[in-house]
Amino acid sequence: MAARFALRNSDPWSLARKRYLEDLNEEERALFKDASVETLFYSTNVAQKNHEKNSKSRAVSTKLEPLVAAISQFGSALDVYSSTYSLAMGPIWGSIRVLLHVRSTVMHDANL
Repeated sequence: MAARFALRNSDPWSLARKRYLEDLNEEERALFKDASVETLFYSTNVAQKNHEKNSKSRAVSTKLEPLVAAISQFGSALDVYSSTYSLAMGPIWGSIRVLLHVRSTVMHDANL
């Protein structure tokens, strides 16, 4: 009964941490013990740099950026062409507009 009372009154964070550590092996415990805000920031920064250097999609995106910027710049003019010849241009330009919107949303979220 006393053990139950002690469990109810102990800190939930400490209990969760203790249960989490029980499932880790020695190497993982050492990593967890050494974890700090600085080491987490450093390791995520290193992972991001490696991704920037090795990612094929990021390389393609960087190469396509001037083309995407040019299409975005002339978007209003292409809206006019799309509305005048909507049968052929509408689906094509509409699809491109959706992709440009998704790209701008993703780029905006990545910069936050």
